Amino acid sequence: YPEVLYARIETADGRLLSETGAASRLSGDASSISHSGAGLLGMLRSHTVETSAPIVSGRTSVGRVVLLARSSGTGERVRAALATSLAVGLLAAMAGMLAAWRLQRRLTGPLTDLSGAMSQVRDSHDYSGAARVWADDEIGDLVIGFNQMLAEIRQRDERIADHVAGLEEAVAARTADLVVARDAAEAANRAKSAFLATM
Repeated sequence: YPEVLYARIETADGRLLSETGAASRLSGDASSISHSGAGLLGMLRSHTVETSAPIVSGRTSVGRVVLLARSSGTGERVRAALATSLAVGLLAAMAGMLAAWRLQRRLTGPLTDLSGAMSQVRDSHDYSGAARVWADDEIGDLVIGFNQMLAEIRQRDERIADHVAGLEEAVAARTADLVVARDAAEAANRAKSAFLATM
């Protein structure tokens, strides 16, 4: 096979039985693979890949076969895999950000509307309106609670206005009674003065 640079057969105890290929050149490649690890990084550095398989006879390992081959195109394949992984990761991140943005809008939109309604009530002191925020979750419960609080404030203001109106009527009635009493006292005082003058 043209891609196979070196092959050897070893016995079970590791002695060399047979080898073929460019042994003088490839012994360095094989040792570099052994030292740098048989991982992807070692394969990319040496541009070769070493693989081995056991030789089994009757369920007993009698040796192993070792092949060293060129890893032509591995760098390109790794770069293509990395580019694909990066593109998929970017797409997944964008999809996650889009989902988070939509969820954030769904959560914070009603909260922002409720905050605006509260600011308007605080600035205008007009408790006659109600917050119109459409939500059917905990935020909806907040809106319902805010509207109930506005209704209770309106009822309290109406009770206070009725009480003030009743007080004003009572004050007016008492004032009228006091005017009558004052007029009667002044008339009695004039009558007394006239009587004393006559006496």
